[in-house]
Amino acid sequence: MNYQHFDLLRFGAEFAYSVVIIIMFLFIYLKTKGLFKISKYRGIRYFRNAFLFLALAYASRLLYHSVKIMLVASEYHVHGRVLSLISLFLVSYFGSVAIGYLIYSSIWKKVEHWKFLVFINLFVFMVILLFPLGFSLLLFIVIQLGMIAAIFIVNRGKKIRYLYSLVSLFWIFNMIILYSRSLLSFEAKLVLQVLSVVLLSCFISKVSKWVK
Repeated sequence: MNYQHFDLLRFGAEFAYSVVIIIMFLFIYLKTKGLFKISKYRGIRYFRNAFLFLALAYASRLLYHSVKIMLVASEYHVHGRVLSLISLFLVSYFGSVAIGYLIYSSIWKKVEHWKFLVFINLFVFMVILLFPLGFSLLLFIVIQLGMIAAIFIVNRGKKIRYLYSLVSLFWIFNMIILYSRSLLSFEAKLVLQVLSVVLLSCFISKVSKWVK
């Protein structure tokens, strides 16, 4: 890598965004810990796991940016597409498992946890490993949207549906950011990132009222 193809402004914006999102997800994860201890409701435990995996998704993104800036400043040459593909795999995996946990938090009484883990890991790995074989990212996004739709189906009529709506909108915005990089201008991506932070802020505000 070299400075010729490096956009410092875009890098700074994405790096800062990843840091903010990780902090917000970890805050949600830790904030709901007390709620789980009080209620001992296992659904809350799995609900919390979703945000831990979302934090891991953006931690992998942050790692990608960190490695990228180190390579830019060094003499080592690594094809940018290789790094980008690895980052895409990790974000897709952690994000998909997170969405899976949101679904599982509502159906855990019907499905054993180990069965869920086996299924979600096999499913996500099978889909992600097809990327290098020409598997369409558009189809992957459709699958993700199907998983989000499943969240609403299993939570129809529940008050918690509002929270799931916020998380779902966040993930939809970020799928657009991650999987349509060449189609989005810097300004459009920045708008989606700001909206994502606003959505998570609303989520945190709602959760904080529950925990009080």
